[in-house]
Amino acid sequence: MEILADLAPSGLFGWHPAVVWAVVGALLIVLEIAVPAVVPSFVLGPFGVAAFLAALAALLGANGGVQLVLFGAAGVVLVVPARRFLARRARVGEARGTPGMGPAPASPVGKIGTCTDPIMRGAAGVVLVDGVRWDAVAVAGGAIPKGSYIEVVEVEGTQFVVRACAPAKNDASEA
Repeated sequence: MEILADLAPSGLFGWHPAVVWAVVGALLIVLEIAVPAVVPSFVLGPFGVAAFLAALAALLGANGGVQLVLFGAAGVVLVVPARRFLARRARVGEARGTPGMGPAPASPVGKIGTCTDPIMRGAAGVVLVDGVRWDAVAVAGGAIPKGSYIEVVEVEGTQFVVRACAPAKNDASEA
C-alpha cells in the first residue's frame, strides 16, 4: 500500500509520473492497433511497452532522467525484434488468408479486376481480383464507380492501389 500512497499528485497535470507513463503507453499501443498507417508498422507498440517500463521505474522511485533513458533505450531495443516477429506473423496471416479474404496473389500488380464497392475520393472501396475481394483505394485519391474494371498498380499493406482501366481482352470471367 506504500506504493499507492506514493501516487500523490506531483507530475504532469498533478499526476504521478507512473500514471503519466501508463497513459502514454496505453495511447501508443492503441494508436499502433487503430491507426497503422500513421507510423510504419510495429513502432508505436514497442514504445508503448517501453512507456510501461518507465512507469514501473517511476513507481520504484527512479528520477525523471532515468525514466526517459529507460523509455528511449527500451523502445529502440524492442522495435527491431517486434518488427521482425510481427511482420513475419503478418505475412503468414496474409498467406493463409483471413475470413472473407483470400490468400495474397503472388504478384497482384498489373492484374485486372472489377470494382464491387465504389471507391470514393479519399476512401477505400472493394475490388475483386482473381475471384478474391480486396480493400482498395484509387490512385491519387480518385473515385472509381462500382462495376468498373480496375488494374492493380501497387500494394500498400493489405490494400490495393488501383486505377480504372479497360477490360482485358481475355478476362471476361472478371465481369
